[in-house]
Amino acid sequence: MPGKIPQEKIDQIRQATDIVELISRYLTLTKKGKNYFGLCPFHSEKTPSFTVNPEKQIFHCFGCGKGGNAYTFLMEHDKISFIEAVRNLAEKAGIPLEYSATESKQYQEKEALYFTTKFAARFFYQNLAAPQIGQIGMDYFKKRQLTPEIIKKFGLGYALNRWDGLIKAATQQSIKIEQLEKCGLVIPRKESSGFYDRFRNRVIFPIFDSSGRVVAFGARRLVDDNSPKYINSPETLIYQKRETLYGLAQTRQSIQAENLAIMVEGYMDLISLFQAGIQNVVATSGTALTPEHAKLIGRYTKNVILLYDGDSAGSKAALRGLDILLEHDLEVQVAQLPQGNDPDSFVKSKGANEMRTLLKQARPLVEFKVNMLAQFEDLSSAAGKTRVIHSILESVIKLKDSIKQEIVIREMAERFKLNERILFQELENLKKRGTFAPVSKVANGDGRQPVQPAEKIKIPTRKSRANVAEITLTKLLIRNPDSHAFIFHNLDIQKVRHPKLREIIEVIYSFFLDKKQLDQNKLISYFNDSGVASFIVSSLDEAKELKEEQLIASDCIVALELRDIDETIEKLQMKIREMENQKQNTEVIQRQWQEFINLKKEIEQKKFIVDPKNT
Repeated sequence: MPGKIPQEKIDQIRQATDIVELISRYLTLTKKGKNYFGLCPFHSEKTPSFTVNPEKQIFHCFGCGKGGNAYTFLMEHDKISFIEAVRNLAEKAGIPLEYSATESKQYQEKEALYFTTKFAARFFYQNLAAPQIGQIGMDYFKKRQLTPEIIKKFGLGYALNRWDGLIKAATQQSIKIEQLEKCGLVIPRKESSGFYDRFRNRVIFPIFDSSGRVVAFGARRLVDDNSPKYINSPETLIYQKRETLYGLAQTRQSIQAENLAIMVEGYMDLISLFQAGIQNVVATSGTALTPEHAKLIGRYTKNVILLYDGDSAGSKAALRGLDILLEHDLEVQVAQLPQGNDPDSFVKSKGANEMRTLLKQARPLVEFKVNMLAQFEDLSSAAGKTRVIHSILESVIKLKDSIKQEIVIREMAERFKLNERILFQELENLKKRGTFAPVSKVANGDGRQPVQPAEKIKIPTRKSRANVAEITLTKLLIRNPDSHAFIFHNLDIQKVRHPKLREIIEVIYSFFLDKKQLDQNKLISYFNDSGVASFIVSSLDEAKELKEEQLIASDCIVALELRDIDETIEKLQMKIREMENQKQNTEVIQRQWQEFINLKKEIEQKKFIVDPKNT
């Protein structure tokens, strides 16, 4: 991870970003009065409850409660880290980020690789657009019926029919050969010194990560020789096949909008569907579906349709993918194409409407597995039927929801004319045998855990007077800077036990000590936590104003003081009862108990509360 970006730089980037313009890239906003409104991208709704305040440069959804500033929006929408959001907005604002010598060497290496892959992608794209040298590549894409708009959307390109085309272009831009090698773009010569281009006389499919950065390339041959039809970049510091889904950068908004991801296997499968208007699609691109892929999809939707080629290899791939997705608590169906078809050929020959019809006919777990395994097993025999049932149970056991398990078991019982109790018993036997290990927590390639959906600040379910007081005091401090002097003169911050609330209060206190006016938008930027951001924004946007705030604040401070006193009194009472049972002298403890009782009465009378205006 990089070193901490100075708060001044974070504020500069945020102030240079117009949140209305930023969010308008992702959804349609309509101005009503001073604010802008639209349909929330974070939950399904028909009536807009998502609002953007251009004056405060914050957003808030009254439906799901999410809120924050420009950084928070990017983190929530694109499922990226705070650092990635800062870098993204800095790049768009044209503000350079400088990193100190103490920062992570790996992070600096990654930035150099991103720069190199971005250069290579631009080089391949420009080759394709060149009238003469790129004609062979352009002819291929025209033959595949791709429009110029789609070619641009996916950054498609052409690698020159030269051994050193990329090497020469990169060298002219002072990109070192070592960087090209680290990106997998060149290969060292075996029989002599030097390097040569990995991709030659091939059309190029840039592979982007989920935040839109080029990390690798796929390349298809243009002549029928003995070379592989497709070759791909090797894994690098910025590219791991198991964690990358092709097309996600271009399709994630459609996936979120449709609340459904259609999974295919190849580059052209995805691009052809996208061009036909079916845009909520991703591709595994040359590798089997992995647990990391499932987690990545789970950031955007819980609903998946596997769309594989209509042959035995496609069916087997669907079976493998089915179980992995089920393990990660995704709702999975399988749409199988007719024999001899792939998504690319089917949508081009039959059209988008027939493809949509086929997708609507996607089959659930039991039906797909039975139909698919029937090709290999004799369902008229007891042995064949048993093997199919066990195969289905192996998938059922991966379902985390017991209700879903029960629904599938009932479907199986009806399909095979079996007693549900027998199937449940066999499922328990499988669990006891421990064949199926729980899904492990896999970190991202840079060591970070995958970005999880934002959660609200969790307040203890037992809302005692003190717990409510902590929430109310924090909201008062956020909403009304005029309350700061009174609250901080009387409040012992350490008595605020909720860690997130105390952290918010401490940051506001730092503003107060520095005699700086509280900027609520800036306050949000102090926390790389969208849950905190939502709490801050909801505190500002609450319709009901807090009346008589100084009186409320003093009551809250009293509640926090009394919590400690009450706990001490309770402990002393328990001690007295314990000593009395053991026939011990309780006089000293009784005296202590009475002192705290008297102290409690004084606190309740608010004798310690002081208005700094009167001092």
